[in-house]
Amino acid sequence: MKKFIFLAYIIFSVLSFGKQVEIEFHFDVDSGLIYYSNADIDSIGNLTTVNFNKKDVKINLKNGIYLFGFFDGKDRYLFKKFYITDNRDFNISFIPKKSIFVEGIISEKKSPLKNVKITFADSMGREYSAVSSAEGKYSINLPPEKYILMSSQFGYETVKDESFDFSKPDKSYTIPVSMEKSPGKIKGKVLGDNGFPIPEAKILVSNNKKDQIFQSDKNGNFTIFLSEGITSMKISREGYKPKGFIGKFSRKDTVNLHVFTLDKKTYFISGTAADEILPLRDQEVYLFSQNGALLDKAVTNENGNFKFLNISRENIYIYIPETETHEEYKSDIIKLEKSISNKIISIPKKWGYCKSVKIKFYTVKIFFIYFVRFTKNDKLTSFKHVIF
Repeated sequence: MKKFIFLAYIIFSVLSFGKQVEIEFHFDVDSGLIYYSNADIDSIGNLTTVNFNKKDVKINLKNGIYLFGFFDGKDRYLFKKFYITDNRDFNISFIPKKSIFVEGIISEKKSPLKNVKITFADSMGREYSAVSSAEGKYSINLPPEKYILMSSQFGYETVKDESFDFSKPDKSYTIPVSMEKSPGKIKGKVLGDNGFPIPEAKILVSNNKKDQIFQSDKNGNFTIFLSEGITSMKISREGYKPKGFIGKFSRKDTVNLHVFTLDKKTYFISGTAADEILPLRDQEVYLFSQNGALLDKAVTNENGNFKFLNISRENIYIYIPETETHEEYKSDIIKLEKSISNKIISIPKKWGYCKSVKIKFYTVKIFFIYFVRFTKNDKLTSFKHVIF
């Protein structure tokens, strides 16, 4: 008998759970949005959305537990969870039956501010806003709750973050709101000439004769807040050519500088390769990075001269391979902080090597010419010879 009752209960539950029911919502606003899910709050991604433009709305659903959200189309949200088994009516009220009244003056340095929007946010994230009149006055009705006061006006911010406990209904409050001009904002990104972000780029900002230093983040992005006035900016990073700009900013400016592209610093090395006596011509000279990557190759001219251009690496070394006549050469690590001119590289000759030399012998012919002078009596009076 017990088994029969239990089985009947299960069948009844299954049949009733799949039954279609009609629910009707009655709103105190003319239009808005309904969204719901037939699962718990963790499944909120699977939502059905219904727009309504009248105060009475009917929806057909299967039995179950539903999470509902309601939006009045302006700034108020409501969240409710219903267990629906039969046809039902629900009254949804966006306008609180009990409320508190808040008013005050919005000012900057005791001067009223017009058309400034402020917002009260409760612990559920619901927001209620008011805008000041030409005299700086505002007023608003709020449900009894605890609130944080925020500024929603671009160009202004509250002097300090304030919280209020408006839990007691049917009361009135006078809350003056002090505002101050919010700073301007500069947003940008620093890239290398290869298109990759440059992290930790140094950003020197001079704003109203006050210097500050900032850094780009790991993605090369930066955001800087400024006060009104002339601002100059210089962006630099070791190994790159710096860039900068100068401009005048107001407190309402939000400047997207898009991208600062920093070019790699480049250097050159020129020099001469020679042994103890003569320059080395047609000699291959190699340039490597510190970790052994080949950067460039040059060949010496008839005077042993070579040159490397557009070197962007900071730590390099020069290598000249061994030849039939000379030993190999490898320099120490060179940290390039400026270009190098007229670098002399001395390459030692191999010991015991003698290059064949052709020697020409020239025969020198010596001619002797004798001059003899005789007198009439055939006597020798002089004798002379010339060599050439």
